Amino acid sequence: MKKRLLSGLMALLLVLTACSTGAKEKKDMMDSKETKKMEDKMDNMKSDKKDDMKSDKVKDDINGKMMNQGEMATDFNLPDIDGKMYKLSDQKGKKVYVKFWASWCPICLAGLSELDEMSKNTKDYEIVTVVSPGHIGEKNKDDFIKWFKSLNYKNIKVLLDESGKFIEDYGIRSTPTNVIVGSDGVLIKVVPGQLNKEALNKVFAEVK
Repeated sequence: MKKRLLSGLMALLLVLTACSTGAKEKKDMMDSKETKKMEDKMDNMKSDKKDDMKSDKVKDDINGKMMNQGEMATDFNLPDIDGKMYKLSDQKGKKVYVKFWASWCPICLAGLSELDEMSKNTKDYEIVTVVSPGHIGEKNKDDFIKWFKSLNYKNIKVLLDESGKFIEDYGIRSTPTNVIVGSDGVLIKVVPGQLNKEALNKVFAEVK
């Protein structure tokens, strides 16, 4: 009788021990799975963060942030001689050459043929020009447009600053004057005087 009782107690003890061990193993497995999930989640978060940083870097490159040193060029939104609007801030991602000139300026007129050729073939930077009808001795708007179209230059983009604000914002004192803008919209320099194709290419080779 005692032997049977002892045998029964031992069997019960083995069963309880087995259950306890099985529960522990099951718990350990669950804990291991939870830990793995947490580790995977952390890895994904790190990966997402790296991707976000890469994405931000790409956006910075696209937007041109911190590519050139200096202050942002003052924005302008001017019509060309056909009435189509041209906004400087819309040109982000492109280097821009802006030439301020006048119809009465012999040096400006002498450079129009080369400027027309450059406007057609230059790919490294965009070329636009600005005149201010009624300012600094320039013709009025209608007379200027009629005169310029008679010259038959097909590629030069001419913007009309009737208010004179461009002159004020960029400190124009003489014609021609050259405005160099980086692809990030930063004003690189304002240079009075005539710049030919070779000089401009050298300038823009240093501009990002």
